[in-house]
Amino acid sequence: MSENYDAMRKVDQRINEVKQNYIALNRPVTAFLTFENEEGINRAKEYNETVQKDRQFEDIKTMLGCTLDF
Repeated sequence: MSENYDAMRKVDQRINEVKQNYIALNRPVTAFLTFENEEGINRAKEYNETVQKDRQFEDIKTMLGCTLDF
């Protein structure tokens, strides 16, 4: 209304900074999985057992720095 574009740009920049910090701090740590059939459940269980037993799979048991555990 008052066409104060400099103030608008400052506010817009601050909003973007807050959004970036929120995104960085808001990382999911839990997910709920729904399997369509028993095969999916069995694969998830097999994944857990395989990764826990064999060190060669060390690099695939994490995502975003968190350990995957199904």
